[in-house]
Amino acid sequence: MALMAYNMLSVVLAAIHAAHGIEEAETISFYYMADEISGTYRGMVIALPPSYWTKQFADLTPSQLAKELVRIAKNLSPSKYRKNKWSPKKKKKKKGKITPRKHASTARILENRKTKAA
Repeated sequence: MALMAYNMLSVVLAAIHAAHGIEEAETISFYYMADEISGTYRGMVIALPPSYWTKQFADLTPSQLAKELVRIAKNLSPSKYRKNKWSPKKKKKKKGKITPRKHASTARILENRKTKAA
């Protein structure tokens, strides 16, 4: 299953490469692309019957399918699926010496009020 998903993503990235160039294709995140495909697939399965997909794509030759994928990839905005750049964690600044606050018990405050009132 993982191999099939990887191959499918590789085909999508190849179409993006053909439509937008190698620089853009190298910045695409597999994670974001897989997430987009997963979410869109769920909606398309509900909205369009399987016969639609068969009628649209079953009779295409490999070169026709490649041209169709490139045509679709031209509508994609690669900036939406960019990889996040890694950077080292920033060190937290140490705070100065903090004096602990003394806890004021509600029962003690009430007791003090009673003795002062009497």
